[in-house]
Amino acid sequence: MKVGIVGAGKLGTALARRSVVAGHEVLLATRPGTRDPGLVVEVMAPGSVALPAQQWGTVDLAVLAVPFHVALTVDLPLPRGTVVIDPTNHWEPVDGPAPDLGGRGTTEAIAAGHPGLLWVKSLNQLGYHDLDDLTDLAGLPMRYATDHDTARDTVADYLSSLGLRPIHTGPLASGAAFEPGTAVFDATATVGNSAPDTIAGAFASKTL
Repeated sequence: MKVGIVGAGKLGTALARRSVVAGHEVLLATRPGTRDPGLVVEVMAPGSVALPAQQWGTVDLAVLAVPFHVALTVDLPLPRGTVVIDPTNHWEPVDGPAPDLGGRGTTEAIAAGHPGLLWVKSLNQLGYHDLDDLTDLAGLPMRYATDHDTARDTVADYLSSLGLRPIHTGPLASGAAFEPGTAVFDATATVGNSAPDTIAGAFASKTL
């Protein structure tokens, strides 16, 4: 896949490294004003290409790897219909006090500013350090939520390529059920061999 990642911090570069190992073509957009982005990417995410998002053209998948407060206002000059994974969580030490989202999950709030993109909540259940371990992720569940059937197969294939076990939880609103502070937030919990298809199934089988 051609994968574009917005954000070259700890999460973005860790995800880029793992995506390169998985055989994907990775484009990595640093924040505006980053000094020598090419060198940053060469050192932190070898095999990736430093390129501003507005120069990506069409990608199979994009990932928004920036802090939540940045994600709320970030410019995403991507073609209409681009599949975008949002792994952001609200962390008060980084993002400040939680804003009033009107009962929406964090990804729903971000998606409201970019209605032409196909949003998916996922990859928020692991830390950047977990992505660098090429053995311990094998078969771990990774929940993903989206309103778009056309995004499901793409995201499932991508998560599988990273060594994760994708679990579709339903529409984008269901992503709020695996944000920080919820019972199903920790994707590194011990699981059985059979992945439940839904969060409700996970609770019933006690695997999450």
